[in-house]
Amino acid sequence: MKPTTLLLCSFFLSLAPVSSTLAGPAELRATVNALPARLAALEKANADGFAGSTLSMVEAATAVSDGLLPHLIALEADGKEEKFKKELEAEIHRDMAGVGSAVYYRNHSHGWGGTITKVEMAGSQLSYLKDRICYEVTQLYGEDKTFDLEAWQDSWDKAGGATDDEEDTRASASSSTLHIKNNTITFSAGSTGGFLTAPVKELSDQKLTLGAKEGQRLLIAASRLEVQLRLIGADGKPTPITGWARCHDIPLPASKGGQYSLHFAKAPQGETKDAQIMVEIQ
Repeated sequence: MKPTTLLLCSFFLSLAPVSSTLAGPAELRATVNALPARLAALEKANADGFAGSTLSMVEAATAVSDGLLPHLIALEADGKEEKFKKELEAEIHRDMAGVGSAVYYRNHSHGWGGTITKVEMAGSQLSYLKDRICYEVTQLYGEDKTFDLEAWQDSWDKAGGATDDEEDTRASASSSTLHIKNNTITFSAGSTGGFLTAPVKELSDQKLTLGAKEGQRLLIAASRLEVQLRLIGADGKPTPITGWARCHDIPLPASKGGQYSLHFAKAPQGETKDAQIMVEIQ
């Protein structure tokens, strides 16, 4: 059994079963209040997967989605008949498939997609579930003066984050395997890939050196900002290798003694959210 699976099994055994029918308003509120902690536990149980290879990132996002689904059904199907619950679950699965398909067609529409598309598909489906749970809670308690909806929303965002990172990675550029230092992207020892979250303003219009070698395959995925891979020659002049896009999956051409560099586009004016970067060298 994979480590991620073992972690998830241990996590779910520690939780009380998720009932699809809540006893009443008090139990409903208790369930809602517990959701941020449960999301944080799911994220923590899969933290290594999110910081690993392309495959492990997909598995981690899928595992968190699977853990959230029963809670969404419990919220939306409360008090409903069993037939409704089954129809609701089928509807959610259809919606998630549609979300994933939209990412697939967007990334492959110009013929370059790549394996990193699977990461984006799983991540977009997870974001969909998080947003739908938050929407449901907002609908339930938006007019309830006895419920601090703003505090709950803040806890929910910090537990999983709009960018699917842990709370301690949201304020500044940091990751267990991917780092930026002296305008250079580096990986932790023994790693050839990693994941990082940083404020868009810190990445906007930045040029970062990438320590890769010709012949290797480079996978890049970025949210909110487009990226262009360039070759910086010995004379310091940049030569574009790719166009501007949020995802790239390409073999690196001959370096001719130069260095590979990632150039991030200028962020739209007023953009304040965090951006995600995933880089893997194969």
